[in-house]
Amino acid sequence: MFGLGFLAPAFLAGLLAVAVPIALHLFRRRTDRVIEFPAVQMLPQAPVAQQERRRLRDLLLLALRVAALVLLAVSFARPYVAGTTTQAGRGATIVAVDVSLSTSAPATWAALRARAATAIDDAPAADLVGLVTFDDRGRVVTAPTAARAEARAALDALTPGAGGTSFAAGVGTAVDALQGAGGRVVVVTDLQQRGWHGVEAIDVPDGVDVSAAAVPAAPANLAVTAIRRDEALVAVVQNYASGPRTVTARLRVDGRELARAEVTLAPLAASDVRFTAALPPRGVADVSIDDPEGFQGDNARFWLLEPPRPLTVLVLTADPPESASTGLYVQRALEAAADTWPMRVVVEDGRRYSAATTADRPDALVVIGTRTLDRRGRERLSTYLRDGGRVLLSLGPDIDVPTLAEALGVTVRVRPEPVTPGPEDGAIITSDRRHPVWRQLAGSRSALGRLPIERYRQLLDDAGWDVLARFAGGAVAFAERDVAQGTVLLFASDLDNRWNRFPLEPGFAPFIAETAQYLTRGARTASQFVLPDVPAAVPPMPGVHTRPAAAGQPASAVVVNIDPAESDPTAGTAEVFASRVRATGRADAPRLTDEARAREEQQRLWQFGLVAMLAMLVAESLVGRVTRPRRDAESG
Repeated sequence: MFGLGFLAPAFLAGLLAVAVPIALHLFRRRTDRVIEFPAVQMLPQAPVAQQERRRLRDLLLLALRVAALVLLAVSFARPYVAGTTTQAGRGATIVAVDVSLSTSAPATWAALRARAATAIDDAPAADLVGLVTFDDRGRVVTAPTAARAEARAALDALTPGAGGTSFAAGVGTAVDALQGAGGRVVVVTDLQQRGWHGVEAIDVPDGVDVSAAAVPAAPANLAVTAIRRDEALVAVVQNYASGPRTVTARLRVDGRELARAEVTLAPLAASDVRFTAALPPRGVADVSIDDPEGFQGDNARFWLLEPPRPLTVLVLTADPPESASTGLYVQRALEAAADTWPMRVVVEDGRRYSAATTADRPDALVVIGTRTLDRRGRERLSTYLRDGGRVLLSLGPDIDVPTLAEALGVTVRVRPEPVTPGPEDGAIITSDRRHPVWRQLAGSRSALGRLPIERYRQLLDDAGWDVLARFAGGAVAFAERDVAQGTVLLFASDLDNRWNRFPLEPGFAPFIAETAQYLTRGARTASQFVLPDVPAAVPPMPGVHTRPAAAGQPASAVVVNIDPAESDPTAGTAEVFASRVRATGRADAPRLTDEARAREEQQRLWQFGLVAMLAMLVAESLVGRVTRPRRDAESG
């Protein structure tokens, strides 16, 4: 049945306020003592009629005021019209069909569709029937309806997908389709054991019966589970059958076959297939196999040959790189890191940076010297940082302290003269080991503690800074700060082998590499994705897709692959499924609250209530204005 519900029923207590205008109306009624007047028959009858009209107006005013108060209280209670999935109290049966990768084996899918059709036909005659599909997400295909032909037609149109199995998603979506009413949920599935990944049990509300209608799982499966590239392209083919299999793997690039290789797989084992064919520098490669009886979605895997966009890291020095060695250690450390992730290292002195007219924007900036920056260069640096740039600032000897605040666009209080610590005060002690820079340097943190820092600049005020490391004497050694949309990492000493021997230590290159990776984390864009984790604008299907341009990044090609864990056909049992579904009355309350909030948000009846209340107040004002002059005339 449809009914009226309230999100905040406590506000209905405001209905008690209607007693105020009613009480005022009763108290203001005339209670004059009646005096018999002998010549009453001589009085005209008009005043009697006027008294009757006045009484009607007073009642109308009272009704308008009471209605305004009622509408105000009801509007604040956030009303909504609650629906129901049943008609005249009828029950409902929801058939949840597994459309995950494991059901894509032809024999499994045929059995599954037949079993789902039987579940629809076998539902009690008085029940409505709905259809739900699920893989790693659940979807309502057909809401509960008396027209079973509609559910059968929707079932005939289904095809298996490429997602993983999640019994929690299937049962949860089916229970939601009941919309708070009791009923039956029939889960038609191959009971792939992977469906319980990350879930111990499923809670369902009382009054909902959940059962599994199982079909036989695929007895065997072949899958391309991985691709990697070294000197050649190597694919990993997995055999999930209990007997040996021989399979032919084909390598194609942009749809054109380049090579093929035959491999014999041992039972329940994997083997590498190496392709030595020359590959073009760009394009999409895929390795595919034929497996007519197994899962159909994992017979191919994709690899993007096009390398990702190289990141640009600019090292800003005080002296020209061709005439000085400043920035050399940082440059060499970054170039070594470029072997593992694409990066372009550019070294510029302050004069060249100040005079640059190009609009090229580096992905990160390592500032070693600001002494030769002119006003234009300082403005360019502060603008870069304010607009979202990422900067590593070394407070070495080439930093011009008086103009540092202008260059960064934020006040930085630094002691002008460098500090020479004592023998025990120059060691670096990490303060926040959870920070990504330190977290990746497990073996280097202890080495930093033994590093002798001969001189550093003292940060006089660390308010606004997240201190990541301190010197043993207590001064800030490494800190982070947000500047508008950008970020500054501050190293209080030198990175040029002048105030310390850090650049000569084994931990220097990892420190620079991890810091650069941290600073460029927002600029790196992934091009390889595994279901179900794909960007919002990319369809959740295996293959090559185009990611639209967004957030300053151009449109790019990405590939989506199957999660290799989903290729395992190992199945559970109906008994295990039944034991993991638990009935509990508490599980339905939060869902009903969310559903009520969604209905109220969609209907917004409180807005209509407030409009009606304002209309009542306007009408009350008009009626009162018409009545008042007549009363004044009568009293005169």
